[in-house]
Amino acid sequence: MSRCQRFAFEYAEFKTFTRGFQVKDSLMPMSQHRVALRLGLKMPLEHLHRCRPVGLLLLLLNIHYQVHRVADDFVKEQLEQWTWCKKGWEDWCMVAGDPESQLRALPPQPPGTNGNVSSNKSGSLPWEEGFLGRREFLALEREILGAIWSNLEISAFKPSAALPRVGAIPCGSPCNLLGSERKVYSQYGADGVLEEAFRCIGVTTKVFVEIGTQQGVQCSSRHLRVAHGFLGYMFDDSYADERIGLQKTFMEPSFAASLVNSSLRAGDRTRGVPKVSSFQLDLLAMDTDGMDYVLWRSMCSKIRPRVLMLEAGWPAGPHWKEHTRLCKRISNLCRRCGYVLVHQVVHDMIFIRRDVLEASRYCRSFRHDGDLDFFVGRERARERVASAVGGSFGANGFTFEAMGVGAESLEQFLRQNV
Repeated sequence: MSRCQRFAFEYAEFKTFTRGFQVKDSLMPMSQHRVALRLGLKMPLEHLHRCRPVGLLLLLLNIHYQVHRVADDFVKEQLEQWTWCKKGWEDWCMVAGDPESQLRALPPQPPGTNGNVSSNKSGSLPWEEGFLGRREFLALEREILGAIWSNLEISAFKPSAALPRVGAIPCGSPCNLLGSERKVYSQYGADGVLEEAFRCIGVTTKVFVEIGTQQGVQCSSRHLRVAHGFLGYMFDDSYADERIGLQKTFMEPSFAASLVNSSLRAGDRTRGVPKVSSFQLDLLAMDTDGMDYVLWRSMCSKIRPRVLMLEAGWPAGPHWKEHTRLCKRISNLCRRCGYVLVHQVVHDMIFIRRDVLEASRYCRSFRHDGDLDFFVGRERARERVASAVGGSFGANGFTFEAMGVGAESLEQFLRQNV
């Protein structure tokens, strides 16, 4: 079996992944959703045997899925194999399209094995214009390759201003959470906010727990894990991947706290996660589509993260009253549990444990902390801007900066609109 064949067979995880469409939406335009639907039903090798370019896209999307689950060097090696496979496949399919060729039933083999990789440049690839034309293929290839290399740059990049440890926080101006929204892997813009929050309060163990991550592709802890060396545990009711600490578990309020505590106390030697107490947990994030309140209510007396992130609900259109009610409900619960609201991004609310917040005030204070009315009003202002630029509120990338409100004009904008 050739390298190309072996590579094509390594798609078992991706078969489930394509059916979930977690990355496809951000990589493929709406017009190409039919491609992804068909990709999930056939093996990549079967497409390649039939000289269908979509087989190459399947392999490339599989590599994209592996990023930050396996070593970066292994991903780069897979990209080299994919490049080789593409070249061999193109040459072979040019021969296979020749009626006089006797090689059309054979897959591409490494050069020098049985000689069926041709250098014939006179043929043309059999593009299926009704399914995936050459122009569409090249556009998707560029987009997926760009996403892979962007992700590799994030994990290779070592920030010059690394997150300080507690006790070594450089004192300065107030913590700038309002101007720090940035979407890397989070749903909206929490990546930059969490990064700035830890710059202001420092880190201790760099251990996190996140509940409701799906495959771990788009979640709130991934950027901290990849760019800043956080380690921890993820829980989801549909997906598992031991390489990144993702466990398939439906979190019930009756046992959520004990499961998290047992995981923290046990640690994970394989992945290098240290044993810690819940009081030493740097981050707990949840996105459970309606279960955050009841889960946190059952956990807050036993799990004491330094930073907490909960989902309130969808603040859109006629549902603002309901959204405000949900925000107040969560904010009141967190206040009783000893947490202070410091930021909100769409419906993601970020809190800091009160003793941690008080300890940081002498060095880096937080503006508008505990002011729920300000943050709810800010989200209504965000919706007005989104409507003005013709977007749908809550869509990916709708940070104020992405909508044309730069950091220098943000304060003035908020004074006028909140």
